[in-house]
Amino acid sequence: MRDDKSANIVKLETSDRSRQQLEQSLVHGFAWSGLIKWTSQIVSWASTFVVAHFLSPSDYGLVSIAAVYLGLLTLIGEFGVGTTVITLRNLSEEQIAQLNGLALITGVVGFLGSCVLAVPLSMFFHFSGFRMVFIVMSIVFIISSLQSVPSALLQRELRFKATALIDGARSAILALFSVSLAVAGFRYWTLVFSTLLGACLSTGLTLRLRNHRFAWPRLRSLRSALKFSGDIVGARVAWYCYSNADFIVAGRFLGQSELGTYTFAWTLAHLPLERITGLLNTVMPAFFSAIQDDLASLRKYVLNVTQALALVTFPAAVGISLVASDFVHSALGPRWEGAIVPLELLAIYGAIRTVDSLLPFVLIVTGDTRRFLWLSLMNLIVLPPAFYFGSRWGAPGIAAAWLVLYPVLSVPLFWLALRKIQISGREYWRTICPPVVGVAFMVLAVSAIKAVLPISGHIWWRLGAEVLSGAIVYSGSMFLLFKDMLWAALRRIQTAVG
Repeated sequence: MRDDKSANIVKLETSDRSRQQLEQSLVHGFAWSGLIKWTSQIVSWASTFVVAHFLSPSDYGLVSIAAVYLGLLTLIGEFGVGTTVITLRNLSEEQIAQLNGLALITGVVGFLGSCVLAVPLSMFFHFSGFRMVFIVMSIVFIISSLQSVPSALLQRELRFKATALIDGARSAILALFSVSLAVAGFRYWTLVFSTLLGACLSTGLTLRLRNHRFAWPRLRSLRSALKFSGDIVGARVAWYCYSNADFIVAGRFLGQSELGTYTFAWTLAHLPLERITGLLNTVMPAFFSAIQDDLASLRKYVLNVTQALALVTFPAAVGISLVASDFVHSALGPRWEGAIVPLELLAIYGAIRTVDSLLPFVLIVTGDTRRFLWLSLMNLIVLPPAFYFGSRWGAPGIAAAWLVLYPVLSVPLFWLALRKIQISGREYWRTICPPVVGVAFMVLAVSAIKAVLPISGHIWWRLGAEVLSGAIVYSGSMFLLFKDMLWAALRRIQTAVG
């Protein structure tokens, strides 16, 4: 009896130590990834604005259409190999080697297939130079296929510092490279060659840190892994299709120039949120995989991370929407005025999309990949026709379709994922309520500044006053009304670090 009791105590202490080590890995992963991603984001912002002054909306429109199709083929070619390696922790070394070989084979097939598709796609869009741009960018298939498994292994081993350093080095080099090409007059080839260099840098640095041998894939050995990855790739392909259907509709029915305007508005709206989503994609799949059998821990981290996301993304997104007009006029000039309304709408949509980005991970690690697939297919059925209908009002109409329909379509995802880990709707609302209240006060403050300061004045002063007042009011309301919540969050971080 005493021996059993001692054994249980040892197990409990071991479990506590393992949980604390995982928490430390999560905090360190967010710290390293966040620091480097946000530093590189600042560099990326600067280079984006410089490049935009040398490129035209038509240049962005041409490359964005090619990127949409290549991204889709990349998802199909990767076949969910990375997520499978991260989530299925019982895979043998031989199975991982076979998945590595499968990734390389699909990368080569993807390149050859895209070369064939280049001709009919160029005839469909009638964009000058599209065929050669599409073929050159297709080289990314082969380059990226080499890092699918090694990158997943780095994440599964919780080596977040290494993945963050890879991302930071890539961003810094790409910023210098793209600005140099833009200044030299390479026009849309600036974006094409930057895409190729980015893939080369990511793959080269990843293979330098973590490599794995190749093996010829055998169906019998990979049957269970391929069934899992099949649902993942199906859901991701559906997600990719409806996520990029707006670009296809804009390119086909609005023209190359307005597509470029819409694309640039999308880029600006997602600049501060893209790094957060990238941070989640880097850290959370591996972390959730490590605790997939611990329902209480999953529930706790979903709520804590969701609250942290809302505290950052809600004010950032709403702030971008509020200052969109003054920002575009002051930073980009009248040539980009058509991006203002899409930017105002897409910024709000981006906040919603960032907060619900944790929920697919919940369905994946709990084994409910089939429902994840069906939810993605439902969005694919609804959203593209809505974009077509919205295109009657130009780029703003397409952006409005996102803002109106996506929150409604997200309800089943919220319901299924939260039910899966036993989180009530009231509990979830209590988690996101503080930043919602803070943002409401921020909107009132910025609206008052816009009403008081004249548009005819120096627009940079007006923009600065809007940003400063919004930041002060949001921060002040959070500290005054939700001080206990903020201190509790700080204590959680200190406990994990300690």
